[in-house]
Amino acid sequence: MSMMVEAAAQPRSEMSLNVPPEFERAVLQRVQSGQYDSVEHVIAACLHGLALWEAEQEAKLEALRRDADLGREQLRRGEGSPGTEVFERIRRRVYSGGYESAEDVLNTALAVLDEAEADDAANHTLRHAIDVGLSELDRGEGMSGDVAAEQIRADVRRITGR
Repeated sequence: MSMMVEAAAQPRSEMSLNVPPEFERAVLQRVQSGQYDSVEHVIAACLHGLALWEAEQEAKLEALRRDADLGREQLRRGEGSPGTEVFERIRRRVYSGGYESAEDVLNTALAVLDEAEADDAANHTLRHAIDVGLSELDRGEGMSGDVAAEQIRADVRRITGR
């Protein structure tokens, strides 16, 4: 399918995109649901999300590089733990009854990492929602603080019955 999209930034120009039908449905569904005002706003939000994701990936890669550099430097100074020592600590932990197997130790470590990543994802979603709201306000969309506050008060009254 082909969609005609007007570029969201000034100056405006027409652009024709060939997208798979499921992408077109997803874009149109968001516009029809009222979640976005136009196809252009959906595309702009997608590009904004992509830019955030790319920046996040680059930051993670940079942090990984810094950690690897730090680890190499620590090893050069003799501060690291030899692999045999790490495996010995895991073995002692397993035999102490703290874990049933080395696999349990690794699964626990992975679960901690998964939880941290889930928190990161929730924070990313919240940051994205805030960014979208700020962009809408910058474009003169959205609602005033008084209207938002009144909506919150009405929601509290509805929930609490007061």
